[in-house]
Amino acid sequence: MGSQQLFLVLRARWRFAARVFLAVVALVVLVTLILPKQYLATATVVVQGKADPLSNSAAYPALLPSDIATQVDIIESRRVAQRAVKLLKLDESREFKEQWQRHGKGDLVGWIADELQKKVTVVPSKESDVIGIAAKWGDAKFAAALANAWAEAYIDTNIELKVDSAKQYAAWFNDQSRTLRADLEAKEKRLADFQNAAGIVATDDKLDVENARLQELSTELVAVQTQSQQSQSRQRQARGDAESLPEVLQSPVIANLKASLATAEARRRDMATNYGRTIRTTRMWRRRSPGCTSESRRKARGSPPP
Repeated sequence: MGSQQLFLVLRARWRFAARVFLAVVALVVLVTLILPKQYLATATVVVQGKADPLSNSAAYPALLPSDIATQVDIIESRRVAQRAVKLLKLDESREFKEQWQRHGKGDLVGWIADELQKKVTVVPSKESDVIGIAAKWGDAKFAAALANAWAEAYIDTNIELKVDSAKQYAAWFNDQSRTLRADLEAKEKRLADFQNAAGIVATDDKLDVENARLQELSTELVAVQTQSQQSQSRQRQARGDAESLPEVLQSPVIANLKASLATAEARRRDMATNYGRTIRTTRMWRRRSPGCTSESRRKARGSPPP
């Protein structure tokens, strides 16, 4: 059938095609008006790998598809659903209690969790480590609250799983250490019994005395070595500059002698200055006085004539 023949067929049946199209549109509109409104809220969480504590790198390793699938299973688990119910306090809601009494089975929290699981869809990303949690409900606020509570419940559950695993490891290590400690004590007892039987065990008093004596000798040896090093250092320093030794600088006798020496030096300079000027003045006066003869000088001094 060519395109021209197809066009002719549609042209001949256009009224029937229009009626079918209008009927489908009307049915869709009727269903949309009859069905209750549904609001979709989405919360996203990021899944990170566990960093290696022995590695210097701060980056997290890439996750495998199996890791993402594991996290998706945790999000869809009933444990997360029950935690979300408790976070939203739906077990205290009168409406959910009445529905549970009419149609519910089992406990209230478990029944509400099963009902909420039908309204929540987990959508993992194909190219990243982001997982979307979509909640559909007739109320927009409750849909957003449900998505957020589900994400918070997943985070708390994930942390709780890690803590439980760490507690199990700690309990296992405690059991192992307890077993090894008991084994060590038993072997020490066997060793002590053998030493007592063979007579090669020294008394505790003798061991205490010997240990104290050894500790005392070790302390004295360290003190002697320290004094020897200090003496050698002072000897080398005395050969170079004896006045810079700490004993010389800190001695009060040497400090007093230095102070007395400085005072005497100052007095000597003052006396040299004063008496030196007097002698020079006397000599200059003798040179300037022509009438002064040797006789007059002798008389002035009170010396006998020659």
